[in-house]
This record gives sequence, C-alpha cells and structure tokens, in this order.
Amino acid sequence: MLEFDLATDGNFTHMTGGSAMLTLNSRKMLTRGAENTSGPGAVVTINLISGNEANYASNYRGLIDIDLNTSPSQNVQNFNEGAVSDIPLKEFTNNKTKIHVGVKVLNNTISVFINGQQKSTSTDWKLKYGAPCVTCGFPENTRIQSISWKGTTDKSDEIKVYLGNIKIEKL
Repeated sequence: MLEFDLATDGNFTHMTGGSAMLTLNSRKMLTRGAENTSGPGAVVTINLISGNEANYASNYRGLIDIDLNTSPSQNVQNFNEGAVSDIPLKEFTNNKTKIHVGVKVLNNTISVFINGQQKSTSTDWKLKYGAPCVTCGFPENTRIQSISWKGTTDKSDEIKVYLGNIKIEKL
C-alpha cells in the first residue's frame, strides 16, 4: 500500500491545474535513476489531474488517467498494448486543492483510492479500444522494483503541484 498527499495551487482559470504522475515499475531503475522500459516487465502509470469547477458544464473535470503496459504484451487490441482507465476526479479542483491518494497492490490487483474511497480497480479496466483486458492488473508474480513521480502540469510555470506525506507499507 502506497499513500501520499497531493496538492495544487487554487483558483486557476485554465481547464486543468496541478497534476502529477505516479509510476510503479517491475524493472529496476537505470544506473542514473532513469525509468527502465526495456526487457520483460510491467509498468502502471497513474496520472492525477486537477480540474476547473467552472468547466463542469462542458463535461470537464479532474481525471485519474491510468495505463498498464507489459512486456511481453498481454493486453493487445488494434496493435495497441495496454489496459487503461479514465476516472472522473471531482475531489481535486481549483477549489478543492488537496487529496489523499492510496494505491494498493494485492494479489496482482491494483486499486486506487482518493480520500479513503476506492475510485478504480484494475479488474474494471479495459483495453485501449474498449475490449475487456486479458490480464487486469499486474501479471502473476510481479514485484515492484521502482516507484517514481513526475509533475505533468500543462502550465507548470504558473500552477504548481505538491507531493508529501509518502507512506509505503507491506500488506
């Protein structure tokens, strides 16, 4: 179980505010700390994007954008590999600037929690074109070797994202 707090500057007027991506990778980091994407393994990215409440009418809100990719490929549709999930995130906006995130990996199933409420589980994810996934979660016996975050804010010179209170515990 991995838990952390994420915050963004409030009162932004753009469609999105602060955002950050969490990456869980079964491959060890490269020597200089770069993400390793070669060879067999699995990687899940969870991008947490704050939305602007003024844009709810145009169907825009914050978003949890999740991608799971494996090598060798296990979830392929129309030559695109990976299982995906896009979940609305109304808890993270220009007016609600802080969230508590939990990511649980148990029996190869990946679950994402926001403020203590489950928002997504890998058993519900789909392939990129909507078919059911073949392996919904990490492949059997996957071990996470590296964890990383990066800021993904579109206007990072104007809007900041903050990460803190990181806690990892074995279940």
